[in-house]
Amino acid sequence: MTATTIDYFSAIYSDEENATDTIYVYDTFILLWIKVSDRPSPEYSCQVRINDTDKWHPADFLNDSTTIAIAPMMNLDPYTSYVFTLNCDGVVENLKREYRTEIGRPSPPQNLTVEKNLTSVLLTWSPPLKPAGPDYYYQLTEYFNAGKD
Repeated sequence: MTATTIDYFSAIYSDEENATDTIYVYDTFILLWIKVSDRPSPEYSCQVRINDTDKWHPADFLNDSTTIAIAPMMNLDPYTSYVFTLNCDGVVENLKREYRTEIGRPSPPQNLTVEKNLTSVLLTWSPPLKPAGPDYYYQLTEYFNAGKD
């Protein structure tokens, strides 16, 4: 019996048959792909932990005989770096990978104030509590009702 090794642990799925790579990193979700050299039984398991502080999340093997598993990491914060640790039964050394989630939608601006005079309106606000990325922009849309003063 040979010892099981981790052949692959990544958020990039390589489709060797079609020579394509697909990246599975989104704003609040990362799908991790795992491939082990040998899976002695259907009960064999792997698990992933986030930032060494989270609980272990089970990886799901695609079927009872495959050596390929997926580990969906959900409810992540946008534009945040995470370190994922992989542990598989019988493998001595854990593997770690770091990924940053994509830019997401910021939370609403804070402390919105409106000052108006006869000819203009001045809007001011504070940055959002959760910017969800390095830059954020707000689109102001003017609605005009010609029938009212």
